[in-house]
Order: sequence, then structure tokens, then C-alpha cells
Amino acid sequence: MLRYTDSNQCRMCALVRHFGDYADSQKPCGICDFCAPEACLGQRFRSATDFELAAALRLITALRAGGGKSTGKLHAELFPEGHLSRNSFEDVLGAMARLGLARLTDEVFEKDGRSIPYRKAYLGSAAGELDEAAPIALLMKAEVKSGTPSKSKTKRGKKKAAKKQALPQRVPGSKAKAPAAPRAALDSRIEDALRKWRLAEAKRRGVPAFRVFTDQALKAIVERRPQTAAELLAIPGIGISTVEKYGATLYCLLHQDLR
Repeated sequence: MLRYTDSNQCRMCALVRHFGDYADSQKPCGICDFCAPEACLGQRFRSATDFELAAALRLITALRAGGGKSTGKLHAELFPEGHLSRNSFEDVLGAMARLGLARLTDEVFEKDGRSIPYRKAYLGSAAGELDEAAPIALLMKAEVKSGTPSKSKTKRGKKKAAKKQALPQRVPGSKAKAPAAPRAALDSRIEDALRKWRLAEAKRRGVPAFRVFTDQALKAIVERRPQTAAELLAIPGIGISTVEKYGATLYCLLHQDLR
């Protein structure tokens, strides 16, 4: 699982190969974070630095010698002084693989009765058409800064969030208006609309209603009223395929005038 999340290849191709389908064409899916980084929600990307671009060109030159090389051996040969760390080196290779400048494969060798996995790099098909005088649009994975707040801050944050959620929300500068219908009544109408739509969709597909999404997910949608794909994905039981198929419909159902 760790190798899968850290791999630099099409996610779907990796899954197909992992489960033993070696007859598959291995055609990239075109929609995962590797194939379409610009549309990725769970990972941030940035433009490569001049140093990273120079490292990519050195890698292309080394791989043009023919055949594949283990990434560990490549790193040791090209950056023996450690000017580029191994992790950063793998990130550059991953960015090259996304552009088709390199191709990475997962390999295994046996030693002392143990199977040891390693990664091998080959020159990508796009490298043959590369104009080294032209800029390379290399996309690197961006580091996401995160921190763990103290317990006291977490508790205060939860209390503030709960208090803020309890207050009626309104647009700044506008006069407060009494809700046209109580929240519970509006939730009930939205839930009813979602259930009717889900049942119709299930009949159209010829599947049980829970295969569209479960009751638990439905109630969470009504409660949270998601407005973006990220908010919809945060609901347990809702995956990217559901967002792609039904996201626009759900937003309309949630925010149409049901009063």
C-alpha cells in the first residue's frame, strides 16, 4: 500500500497489474493524480525550480545510454555529493514520468530468501521529441504544511466552531431575515427530494438504491449541504466516481428553492 501511494505511475494501471492482469494494455486512465495533476484535489503541485529542471536534463542524458537503471543507482551516480536528496530525486523522476520523459517500473529481486522491491527508470517516449532549448513544464509535488494543535486550542476551536454554527448565517451588510421555513422542515423536504431522485436513478441503472449512495451518506449530505467537490468528497461513503457522476445534480437538489 505504501509503494502504491508513493508510486509515480497511473493509479489504475498499478491496480490492474497488482491484481494479476498482465494482459491489460496498461493504457493510462487519464483521470488520476498522476495522469491529470492539474485536476487533482488531494495533492498540490508546483512548477519545478531551475535546479530541479537541470536535474531532469541530467537524468535524460543518463537514461539515453540505453536500458533501464535502478533509481538508487542513478541517484548515487548523478548526485554522489548529495546535492539532491533521494526523496527530491524521486520527486523529479515522478514529475518526468507525468510528462512522459521517463518511465518507472516496480521490480523485485531475491536476496537471502527475501523479496526486496526497488524502482527502475527508463527513458520515456516523449524524451525523443524533447527540445532541450525550450522550457519544460515540469510539475513537482508541493509539500503540504500541517501541524497538530494543542488540546486546549483544539477544544477552544471546537467550541468556537460550534458557537459559530449555532448562529444564523447572513451576508454582511444585509438585514437579518426570519427563515421562511424551520431548518428541520427544510431538511425534511431536501431529504425527500434526494430520496426520490436516488430511487429514480437506481431504477434507471437497475441497481438497489444504496448502490447510488447509502442512507447514512444521504443524511450527511442533507446536514452538511456541500457546495464544492471537496466538501462532497469529505462525506463518508462518497467517492470521486459519485462526485463525477452526480455532483452537479446533487448541488441543484440541495440548493434549489424548496420552501
